[in-house]
Amino acid sequence: MRVAFVVPGRFHALQLASGLVRRGHEVTLFTNCPRWYIQRFDPSLKDVRSCLSHAALSRVASVLPSAALRRDADWQLCRLLGRWAARVVRPGDWDCVHCYSGVSKELLENLQGSHTPSLLFRGSSHIRTQARLLDEESARTGVSVEGPGEEMVEREEREYQLATKILTLSSFAQQTFTTEGVSPERLAVLPLGVNAALFRASDQIVDERSRRILSGAPLRILYVGTLSMRKGCWDLAQIIEHSPAGRFEWRLIGPVTPEVRPLLPVLRKHAQLLAPQPHAQLQKWYAEADIFLFPTIEDGFASVLIEAQANALPLLTTTNCAGPDLVSNGRNGWVLPIRNPEAFVACLRWADEHRPQLAEMVRYSNKNNQLRTWDHAAADFEAMASSLERSGAPKAIR
Repeated sequence: MRVAFVVPGRFHALQLASGLVRRGHEVTLFTNCPRWYIQRFDPSLKDVRSCLSHAALSRVASVLPSAALRRDADWQLCRLLGRWAARVVRPGDWDCVHCYSGVSKELLENLQGSHTPSLLFRGSSHIRTQARLLDEESARTGVSVEGPGEEMVEREEREYQLATKILTLSSFAQQTFTTEGVSPERLAVLPLGVNAALFRASDQIVDERSRRILSGAPLRILYVGTLSMRKGCWDLAQIIEHSPAGRFEWRLIGPVTPEVRPLLPVLRKHAQLLAPQPHAQLQKWYAEADIFLFPTIEDGFASVLIEAQANALPLLTTTNCAGPDLVSNGRNGWVLPIRNPEAFVACLRWADEHRPQLAEMVRYSNKNNQLRTWDHAAADFEAMASSLERSGAPKAIR
């Protein structure tokens, strides 16, 4: 099978593309990353077409002084990459085109009538759901939270209409599409994978964590991800501030967005804040933690959840991500409603007061971890793409 990937940056496309190559498929990456960068990640990804002007302009746009300017620039950059992709991804050359939402409108319009099937990847919830949740967060916190402008909302909704099928990452994300009126038949869930060799907990890690929990020492709570209002940082600050003093040690790893800066005095008073860490080094931080906390307001999946789970960490997260798909409440973690910091504090109190049960959760998570690797994700993608071919789309011209 010949597959074209159209992606701005890398996201999770490289892991999925590598999995497809291992399964014997031909993958061409159309991206704004240079070829050397892609091949440094995986030398087997040999066929790379790069739009380097988009990459250069993206760097300029990222430092624009206002949210309005950045939002307008983002929309224009999506149009730029979409028009480039429409020129270079020729209909009929592919058994399947896998493209990312936001940058694919022009390409999908060009594919109409060609019978080349398209799988549109949306990494978050439906864009109208996302915009609504972020607007609500702005109103709730009194902080301006950057969200998609109406031009981007309309652009993505047009992509949803044009795609053969829309790929979401979790049951939560899929449900937001059906709520917004998209037919379930046009949706599929493709959960992310994890590098099991890198993130799976060793027996030593599990034993040391269990001993630490049972010793009565302060529980080590870890958060990994962008510190933003979208990721629940308003609630995170309240959870940290209102948890019993001296019973928890807090470690927060990730970049800090401008909207969160007013919360930094509270966060720094109680928690250790660390800059983003190289992906390969995150295993060390997972291993040193006892509970993984992720109070996100909106995520399509959140790959840190599956990485932490691979390390046998109990997860404490919300309904608005892959939490409901990964967590069995009370067995390997807890899933709570968004915007409910009191419930998070109550769970943490329970964990502190029931150390043997918490240690058992660690052992249960380790014993019952059926880790989903990128090879599993690639096999599922292959099945989805093949089903589109069987439904009537002709084979690509070799």
